[in-house]
Amino acid sequence: MANDQHLQLLLQMMTDGYLVVDSKGLCTKTYSQSCHHLFDFESLHQQPLSHILNIEKSQLNVFDKWIELLFKKGSPAKNLMSFAPKLMKSRHQLDLSLSYELLVEDKSVVGLAVMAKDISELITEKRRVEIISNNSKKLKSVMTSFYDFKRFRSFHYEILNRLRQEHKSILDAYELHQDIHSLKGLASVFNFKHFAKTIDQIENRIRGKLSKVDINVISMEIEEALENSFLRELEGINDTLQALDANDSFCDVSFSDAINLLYESKDNKHIAQPLYDILICEPFERKMSSFGNELQRLAHVTNKKLYPLEIEGDVNIPPLIYDKFFQTFIHLFRNIVDHGIELPSDRKLLGKNENGQVTVSAQLDSQMVNLEIRVRDDGGGIDPDKIRKKMKEDGDENESIDMSDQEVIQQIFYSKFSTSKVVNSLSGFGLGVCAVKFEVEKLGGTIRVESKVNSYCEFVITIPYQNYDAFLNDELKQAS
Repeated sequence: MANDQHLQLLLQMMTDGYLVVDSKGLCTKTYSQSCHHLFDFESLHQQPLSHILNIEKSQLNVFDKWIELLFKKGSPAKNLMSFAPKLMKSRHQLDLSLSYELLVEDKSVVGLAVMAKDISELITEKRRVEIISNNSKKLKSVMTSFYDFKRFRSFHYEILNRLRQEHKSILDAYELHQDIHSLKGLASVFNFKHFAKTIDQIENRIRGKLSKVDINVISMEIEEALENSFLRELEGINDTLQALDANDSFCDVSFSDAINLLYESKDNKHIAQPLYDILICEPFERKMSSFGNELQRLAHVTNKKLYPLEIEGDVNIPPLIYDKFFQTFIHLFRNIVDHGIELPSDRKLLGKNENGQVTVSAQLDSQMVNLEIRVRDDGGGIDPDKIRKKMKEDGDENESIDMSDQEVIQQIFYSKFSTSKVVNSLSGFGLGVCAVKFEVEKLGGTIRVESKVNSYCEFVITIPYQNYDAFLNDELKQAS
C-alpha cells in the first residue's frame, strides 16, 4: 500500500509525461498528472495508445499490429521498439518527443511504458534558426546574382499575367507547363525551397491536363498558389530587396537615353558596337555564373563531385531577347548532374578524376550573325542502345533501324522522351531538354547533342545573334 502511495506521489510530481499501456494497447491507471496537459485528455484510463499519440487513420492498422506483436510471446520485442513513433504533435499542437521502455516479468512483456517530453520551445527555436538560415542563403544567392534574380522575378510575373488574361482561350497549356518547369529550376538557384515545392505540386496537378479547357479550369488556382508562395519566400528579405532595387544601376544612363545614343552612333560601327555592349548587353560569363553555384548544390544533393563551372567566351549578350532562352539552361545543368556525371567511385573505375567537369562556352561567327553556345560535361554520355530500347518500347523501333548512333541520341529533344526510370526533383519527365529546344527554335536556331559513351556529352546550340543594328530595327518596329 505504501509503495502504491509513493508511486502516485511520484507520478503527481513528474513534469514529463509517463504512462503504462497493457497488452490491448489501452492506457492503465498508471500515468502522470502532466499527461492531462501534454496529451489534452481529461482521463487517459482505458484510452487506446493510438488515440493518445494522435496516430493518423491511415496508420492505425499498422500501429495496432505493432502493439500486438510487442506483447506476443517469442516476438523480437526489443527490435520492434525501433518502429515506435519518436515525435508527435498533440491535439492542442504541442511538440512532444517520445521514448519507450518494455516492462518484463518472467521473460514476458507485461506492459509498455511511454515517456513524453514537451519540446515545443526547442522546435520553435529550431524553426526560427532554420528560417534565419534559409533567409541568409536566399539573400546570399540574390545578392550574388541580382541581375539573374530580377529576371527570375520578372519571369514569375510574366507567368502570373498570362494566367490572369481575360481571354483564357489563348492560354497555351503545353508552353505554360514548360515555363512552370523552368521556373521551378530557377527557384532552386535562389534557395526558394517552398516555392519550388509549390511548383512541384502544381506540376503534379496539371500533368496529363494539357488541353486548354482543363488548364483554364484550374488556372486561377495555379495563379493564387504561385503568387502566395512567392510572397512567402520574400518574407524576411524584402527590406534588403527594396534597397537593392533602389540602388540598382549598372550605369547612370536610362534605357531610353541608351537607345538615343545608339541611334546617333548607328552609322559608326566602332562607336555603336561598344556603346551597345556597355549600355544594353551583359557579359556571357556573368550570365552563366549563377549556374555554377547551382551545379555545386546539385552535385552535393546527388553525392557527386564537380570542379567549378568553366565559362569560356568573351561575348556580350543582349538580355531582352535571350532571357527566356537562358532561363532554360537550368534543365541542361540538372540533366548533366543527374544523368551525366557519374558517382566518384564509378569515375575512378573508369580511370577518371573523381570530380566531374562542366564547361559552357560562347562564340560569335566572323560576321556577328550567329552565336554558338556549347555545354559539355565529361560524364557517362548518352547510350544510343538505351535510346533504341526506349523507342522500341514506344513503338518506334522501325524508325531507328536506319539511324546512326548520333541521329538516335537526338531523340532526347522530343517531348516527354526520357530513359530515366526514376522521377525526382531534378529530372525524369523528359520536359527539360525539350523546353530548351522549344526556346531555341523560337529564336530561329538549332540544337543538337554530341556524345561518346563513358567519355562526354556536348549540347551545341546555334542561334541568330541580335547585334546593335538588329536591336535598333526591333526597337523601331515596336515604336511604330
